[in-house]
Amino acid sequence: SDDLGGYREFISPGAFDDVLADPETDVRALVNHEGVPLAGFKGGRASNTLSLSVDDQGLRYSFDLDLSNAESRALATSMARGDIDQSSFRFRAVEGSKFVEKDGTMVRDVFHLTSLRDVSIVTFPAYPTATAEVVRSLEEAKEASQASQAELDAGKRRAAAAEAQAEADATN
Repeated sequence: SDDLGGYREFISPGAFDDVLADPETDVRALVNHEGVPLAGFKGGRASNTLSLSVDDQGLRYSFDLDLSNAESRALATSMARGDIDQSSFRFRAVEGSKFVEKDGTMVRDVFHLTSLRDVSIVTFPAYPTATAEVVRSLEEAKEASQASQAELDAGKRRAAAAEAQAEADATN
């Protein structure tokens, strides 16, 4: 990690193992650790919209953006432009970490997570090597936006037609 106020942090291999296997784990995908969840993971349920795993680089997660949602389309656009391209996660490690001194710097070695609360696409991460990327095409986002606009326009036309019919009925 970057300096977190007098210490750095290191997540040891295996730190996520128990929390990912726990059926009580409840994790949300967010933007900058806040807002309406983009996806969710609840302890191994088949209906999860968030996928979590660990590889030799660390925690991996993936989810599909709901491109019918304006916030998701805006996020996809910002990510495609490279405006937001990093990642973070919120966790607890009660009695699952220890402080050690390495090369004159205090380092918190996190070896066991007590909970994992969220994974987030972020502007400024604590771990600068944690990245996020859009895997699907921005064209899908544009198509979804155009479809939403077409639906909105059709709805406006239906409302105007209904209003005109109501006026005609009142006149007759």
